[in-house]
Amino acid sequence: MCEIFSLIGSSIRESSGITSSVATPTGLGIAMPKENIPSIYDFIKSKKLQDDYNDEMVRQTWKYQKKYGFETKNEPKQEFWNVEADAFKHTFGSADLYFKYGDFGSLSGGIYHEWKQHKNPQGEWNMDSWNNNQGREIAKEMSKEYDLSKLSTEQRNDILADKIMQRMRSGQIITHPNDNRVYKGSIEKNVFSIQNFLEAKGIKKP
Repeated sequence: MCEIFSLIGSSIRESSGITSSVATPTGLGIAMPKENIPSIYDFIKSKKLQDDYNDEMVRQTWKYQKKYGFETKNEPKQEFWNVEADAFKHTFGSADLYFKYGDFGSLSGGIYHEWKQHKNPQGEWNMDSWNNNQGREIAKEMSKEYDLSKLSTEQRNDILADKIMQRMRSGQIITHPNDNRVYKGSIEKNVFSIQNFLEAKGIKKP
């Protein structure tokens, strides 16, 4: 599992010109605090933790879908695929990972989720990366606007969901992979290029 951290770390150093390891501001707005590395590593290496987390994000997405009425797909087990619900889930989950594991943890978790998908098309990778970044932006915004330690998880989630819907309704969130806006994050692009190279060569991803 550590390979994904090596890929992300290499991409950060290549993009920013730094030579040191973790716990260094990259110049790209991505901090890598040492204390978050073990936690996100434990999360990424544990299928049970990932499955439990995904189930929780599905519950949260359905909860707020009932409140806001955003689009779902009328297909069993694909209700959240490439529609507004998909966009909401990614944005919400990325912000939540930021609150739990910090900036680097959220970035790593989002990239790993895309990395482990089989033959993940570029449009879907771009949509999800865009929305993951939106989630991190919202989490940072909330961290400046509120003393999060004084909010319950439910209060924080309600504020987060409302901010996501504001962005979705104003067109700041990508809700379909055919959207022609391109996410410019160099780290995600580098990892996506590596994925394509391995798949083209028939090499199993680490």
